[in-house]
Amino acid sequence: MIEFGWNKLQKMKNTTQLLFILTLLCSTLSKAQDPFYYDKAEKEYKITKDTPKKIIDKYLELNELKTIEFNPDTSSIYSFRVQYNSGDWALIDSWDWEVCSKRKYSLTFPQTELEEVGFTVAIRKGKKYLYSFGGKYLSDFAFDDMNLYQVTDTVYYFNTTQQKHIETIENHLCIALKSKGKWGMVYIARDEYVSSISGDLYQLTPFGYGNYDDLPLASISRLICEANDLVAKGLLDERTDIFQGIDRLASEDNYTKIIFNPDVYSDYPFKIKHKKGHWGLGDKSGVFIGWNNVSIDFPNKLGFSVAKEKDKKYVLLLNEDQGQYTLDRSLWFDSLVIRTRLDTNEFEYYDEEKDDIVWKKEISEVYDGLAIQREHKCALAHYDNHTHQMHLLSGFHFSSAKTLPDSLLNHYNHYEYEYPRLRQHEQMKVVSDFLKENKEVDIATFFGYYTYSENEKRTILLVRHATTERWSIQIPSGFRSETELPVATNAIKLHKYGNEVVVETWCDDKVGYYFYNGEDIRKILPCEYDDFRFIHLDYTRGCAVKKDGYWELYYMNNPEKHVVGKAKTIEEVKELWWNR
Repeated sequence: MIEFGWNKLQKMKNTTQLLFILTLLCSTLSKAQDPFYYDKAEKEYKITKDTPKKIIDKYLELNELKTIEFNPDTSSIYSFRVQYNSGDWALIDSWDWEVCSKRKYSLTFPQTELEEVGFTVAIRKGKKYLYSFGGKYLSDFAFDDMNLYQVTDTVYYFNTTQQKHIETIENHLCIALKSKGKWGMVYIARDEYVSSISGDLYQLTPFGYGNYDDLPLASISRLICEANDLVAKGLLDERTDIFQGIDRLASEDNYTKIIFNPDVYSDYPFKIKHKKGHWGLGDKSGVFIGWNNVSIDFPNKLGFSVAKEKDKKYVLLLNEDQGQYTLDRSLWFDSLVIRTRLDTNEFEYYDEEKDDIVWKKEISEVYDGLAIQREHKCALAHYDNHTHQMHLLSGFHFSSAKTLPDSLLNHYNHYEYEYPRLRQHEQMKVVSDFLKENKEVDIATFFGYYTYSENEKRTILLVRHATTERWSIQIPSGFRSETELPVATNAIKLHKYGNEVVVETWCDDKVGYYFYNGEDIRKILPCEYDDFRFIHLDYTRGCAVKKDGYWELYYMNNPEKHVVGKAKTIEEVKELWWNR
């Protein structure tokens, strides 16, 4: 910006200064003071369009001025302007008798809307600029054409006198400017409490729009109104804060278009298009976040962005607290949808009408992972907004988002209070890495930990092969004999008892079971039985297996019988236990 001070037309100031001071002393402070001319006889003349030409000519001669022009807008405080012999025009502020401008550019009479916010148009070396009366500066950009765009905002404020909320209308002025054949938009944010001072000028778009109608006028209106609302709610210190970062990037020559974030609470209020063709995010400080040939979307409600590079999309992990932005190229996709499910929650509350405690059922929509599609196949994933990591929780083997397995996140959520959240991240990372390395697997879920050595534990996974749809239990990076683990089972069912788990495993029409004690998993009975029941036995549990039409009762954790004998029914098996 170019800074200018007071005009140095000393003769004009000397001629009028004394009389102006005397007149000011004799009048009220609230009354506008018009400039006067007086001759040697100290006769006063008011300079208006009706002043005799002889007096005006004398006024111009004494002040070494070329000509004078009167403002057709009689409501303006700039009642006339004068031209120097150099050809430049200066406006005369009849309130303060200030000569606005130096002999470097010409000021035009301000349009009413521009004057209200303290601006007019200046011409310098044949080019047009915006000029701030309060700041005494020219805008950084020249323009050829101009359209004024009014933003009307309904504001509610609390009137302490009336003790109620009052609705009022505020008008904000935006200016569409055409420069070098391209349109751009600027906004004048004026201090609502000091109307006589020019507002701050903010550039809200690059000059990159071929037509006026292409400007994002609707989103600019929303941005201004929502910024106003944030101030009213105390969520934004000053209305202008939200525009400073936008101005910082929009005013550079590297960008051509801009899109504003509909989420006003986001740390990334806009995304902006680089002249090379890719889109990047702009943060509140006006920092461009992006890479060449990578276009980035606004962050979603989970806190990450989707970035497109060539024909592939990736997750952009945003850890703004540490200033880290990572493009995860290990997982690409064509599309991504945040998956939700309905959850029912029952709770007690006091009903005033019934004067009693009643049960209430509440159905809510809860997050249930991400459905990501690649080459017409879907997979399930999860974004951890604490560690800012993306985890793959299934393989790309499902025909649509509707065919994805239900609630795989439940395999991790039940550890939320038992372990720190970091432990959940570690579990998911093992699953994700396993799925990326084993493309034949469609489902892998966390099962537990195997004590690999005194100081090291390995993760145990439930794994399903995509083609055979057979299940197995695997320990990535931990060697175990296949005879100790269920291999190629077509169904696995878990029975929990405290921290212990009985793993019911079906191999076609035969069943056996395994036992997990929190540190190791081992086979108890092979898949040689016809049926299985996990039953309650007073103070403990037992496993009943059926073979050749008879049930027998075994311990959960070893292949020994609880009681000797066989029975035709489960009730008879329990009788054997009670009568042992």
